[in-house]
Amino acid sequence: MTVIDARRALVASIASLTLLACSSDERLPVGSDFTVVADQAYATTGERNLLLDLYLPNQPVRTPVPVVVAVRGGGFRSTDKAGFGPIAGGLADRGIAAVSIEYRPSSEALFPGALEDIKAAVRWLRANGDSFGLDGNAIGLMGGSAGGYLVTYAGVTDSLAEVEGDGGNAEQSSRVQAMVAMAPESGPSGLSAWTEFLGETEGRNTELRTFSSALTHIDAAVEPPLLLIHSRTDDIVPFSESERLLRAYADSDNRASLLELPLAPHAFWFSAGWFPPAINAAANFFARELAAPASTG
Repeated sequence: MTVIDARRALVASIASLTLLACSSDERLPVGSDFTVVADQAYATTGERNLLLDLYLPNQPVRTPVPVVVAVRGGGFRSTDKAGFGPIAGGLADRGIAAVSIEYRPSSEALFPGALEDIKAAVRWLRANGDSFGLDGNAIGLMGGSAGGYLVTYAGVTDSLAEVEGDGGNAEQSSRVQAMVAMAPESGPSGLSAWTEFLGETEGRNTELRTFSSALTHIDAAVEPPLLLIHSRTDDIVPFSESERLLRAYADSDNRASLLELPLAPHAFWFSAGWFPPAINAAANFFARELAAPASTG
């Protein structure tokens, strides 16, 4: 038994054969070939700690292990770490380590609070990943719906001080090496969740909406590769949002691809039928893109 294995045995519990999706009673087909290290404090905000759960694969794709920050959706209102536990578990079951994080909801912190929390999680992994056998130079992001927007925005703004926050480990970079965004919006829309997230109490703030769009910050030939997963039958976030991100990446000489899931609902990642193709595509993408990590500068 290695030192890492011994540490896991002391502080972790084995995940169950299946994990229950928080938004329904449907059980998702997640295996159990991983270990969970729960309730790690990754950032301090105000008087409380933000927590994450680590999902460590028993059979990693390589060592040290690439790792992905999983960010749930929920209109910036539902932001617990259990929501994307199945996603983190699904990645870990396929050899990619993952952390499912809690982050501050819009009722607690307006834009860019949630983004600051995601970046703090990345920096925490860089500072502490060695203790869990993780590769701090091979970090990805994965989110769905509002979480898809958040990971895309966080991924293209690694050098933007205005959204970095002060959640800890300031000496570390928040740059990531790959992103998967499922059914994301590219930026603010007419949904009420955006009004709350942006704190628009007196009508739309055009300047803030421009700044909070991921499209505003995509620079030429430097952004992390992006996999978009979406359905044309999404009745909440239009498929055209992923197409906009795809075009923006192509126009700026960055690498992106779009996987269409025909006839899938909006939150397809909570459906036992759509979960396997989505998680398989994501795991294969991360295994490929994080195999030869780029600079963290």
